[in-house]
Amino acid sequence: MSTVFTTLPGLPASVGAARRFVTASLRACPVGVPDEVTEAVELVVSELATNALRHTRTRASGGTFSVRVETTPCRVRGKVHSGAPLHRHDTPHVFQADLGGLAEGGRGLALVDQLTTRWGSLPHAHGVYFLLHWPTPRT
Repeated sequence: MSTVFTTLPGLPASVGAARRFVTASLRACPVGVPDEVTEAVELVVSELATNALRHTRTRASGGTFSVRVETTPCRVRGKVHSGAPLHRHDTPHVFQADLGGLAEGGRGLALVDQLTTRWGSLPHAHGVYFLLHWPTPRT
């Protein structure tokens, strides 16, 4: 198993830094993560980091978020730890976008839902976890 971890400041530029971090880490991973999985993880981390900045106290002065990715030969498990939610009982959920598709936001977690095997709120912490599985290669 390979594990990488980073903590970034709660700034908009950190979303791109988080994407670059996970992409470089997965491409360098000795277990051989498929390109399509690396691309999916890149998008998922981007969405979760963006949500951390928009919906939690991560963006407050001195705020941070962290990204952790664990990789095995057939799975990537990731976590984005964030600040406390801006609204007390707010939990991450898939937003039901308007039928006309005119809303400017609200599609991020729907994308996360489509790209991952499973995702959800971290128990006992602020943030979101995700899991992506792929078939192991036959030898």
